Amino acid sequence: MPLPFFVLLLFTLALPAFGQQEKLIGVWEFQPAPEDQEPGTVLHLEFKTGGLFAVTGQSVLSGAQLFQEVVGQDQTAGAGKLLRTIGSAQADSSTTVPGSPDIEFDDEVLAEILVALLPDTLTVAVTVTGIWEADEQRLQLDGQDSQMRVNGLEPSEFIDQLARKLAGELATQLEIPAEDYPAFEATIVAGFSDGAEGQLEEEFGPDEVDVEGTYVIQNDMLAVTDEEGEVARFQRVLVSAVEALSWGQLKAASR
Repeated sequence: MPLPFFVLLLFTLALPAFGQQEKLIGVWEFQPAPEDQEPGTVLHLEFKTGGLFAVTGQSVLSGAQLFQEVVGQDQTAGAGKLLRTIGSAQADSSTTVPGSPDIEFDDEVLAEILVALLPDTLTVAVTVTGIWEADEQRLQLDGQDSQMRVNGLEPSEFIDQLARKLAGELATQLEIPAEDYPAFEATIVAGFSDGAEGQLEEEFGPDEVDVEGTYVIQNDMLAVTDEEGEVARFQRVLVSAVEALSWGQLKAASR
């Protein structure tokens, strides 16, 4: 039995038109400008049949690099929300935990403690998915969902684990009695997680992928020009694996 007309219409509207735009389907690798190139970095943009796209990337960095990216160059004298959050959480514990000594670590010591607790190697992965539409000249990407993972964990899980390690280290140095440790840990975890998770997502979380512009395909090269005249260039690839990705490069490419 033939499908009703409105079903056929909806099915047709859900698919990109064929022709020049059909050549978009596949995996494309972002080609940064020479001054932005970093060894071992890559960003993939995949156009799928049915009008779906995915931007995928990951970055492999050390604990010290992650800390520097989140806190900034100046790691002393109240440098950044992250250190201030640790300091305030530790200070609060002296009033909320009976018997907690009134001792505060300065920023430089806190920075050393935190970097030492971070894994030697971290992998931060980002995926953005959404819907794409195109005609013979214009291209629109409408990002609808994104996710970030740090060593395979959601940011909140990663930060929670790190905060508990931090509480344990601070409790050891402060000689917190065992009976007072649960309250001490709860204070540190609550204060640290509230600030650190936001900082992590602000620095490494994906920007919205909302692009509308024109495109040209020539010899397996794709050039996309947005409404502000900025051009992003991609080269068609036959693999779907994603290598290490610079976070500055990812955020710049996805804007």
